[in-house]
Amino acid sequence: MRSKRCLALIAGLALCGTVLADNDLMILQQECDQGDGVYCTQLGYAYAEGKNVSQDLTIAAVLFKKGCDKGDALGCAAMQVLFAEDRAVDQTTADALDQLREVCDDGHNLGCSVLGSFYVEGSTMRQNDTTAFNIFKRACEQNDYAACNELGHLYYQGKGVERNYELAFRAYKKACEHGNFEACNYQGFCYASGKGVKRNYDKAAEVYGKACDGKSSLGCLRMGVSHFLGYGVKHDYSTAHEYFTKACNLGDKRGCEEASRLKDEGY
Repeated sequence: MRSKRCLALIAGLALCGTVLADNDLMILQQECDQGDGVYCTQLGYAYAEGKNVSQDLTIAAVLFKKGCDKGDALGCAAMQVLFAEDRAVDQTTADALDQLREVCDDGHNLGCSVLGSFYVEGSTMRQNDTTAFNIFKRACEQNDYAACNELGHLYYQGKGVERNYELAFRAYKKACEHGNFEACNYQGFCYASGKGVKRNYDKAAEVYGKACDGKSSLGCLRMGVSHFLGYGVKHDYSTAHEYFTKACNLGDKRGCEEASRLKDEGY
C-alpha cells in the first residue's frame, strides 16, 4: 500500500491529470539528453506512471537519478522513493530517508510529503505520527495539496495531534479546491456527516461530483449513493446506476455490485 501511496505523491506534482502526446515525450527526451535535469525527472514520471509509454520502473529510476545528478531535487526525491521501496534498484532505506530529509529541508514540499508518509506507515522506520503531522503541516502551509490531504487525515483521526474535525475539514477543503480529488471525497464526507462543518448534503454531493469528474472511483460511488438515497441531489435510480457504472469502470468493486443490481431491477 505504501508503494502506491508514495508513487502517487511523486507523480502528483509534475504529471498528474495530464496526457502526454508522442511529441511531448520526444521533447522531454531531447531536453534530458541535452542535460536538463528537470526534463529527465519529468520523463521519469512518465515511465513510472505509464503515461503514453509502457510503464517501466527501472527506466524511471535511471531517469530520476539522471535528473538528480543534474541538480533537480525532485528527481532526487522520486529516485529515493523507488530506492526505499526496493522496486527497481537496490539502496538502503537509511540513505533514501536521508535524501528525502535533505530535499524537505531545502524547501521542496514533495520530499516532505513522501517523508511524512513513511513516518505515518512506520514499516521502514519507527512510526511517529507527531513527526508526520509536523512535516505535513509545514508542507500544507507551503501549498503542497497532497500534504494537506494527509494532514486532514491526521486531524480527523487524532494522530500526532489532538483530534479536530474542523481543522481536518479545512485541510481537506484546501486540497480539494486545488485539484486533489481524494481530498474532495473526505470533504464531502465531512459535509454529509456534519463533522467539522454544518451538515449539508447539497455541498457533499457537489464535492463528490467534483471527485468523480476527476476520475475518483470513490467519488463516483458516493454520487451513486447520493442519487440512490436522494441526499443533496434528485432521487433517481437511473442516474445512480450511471454513477455506479462509472465507479465500476474505475475499479470500484462495490460500484460494480450496485450497478449490476440496479440493472437487474430495470435501471
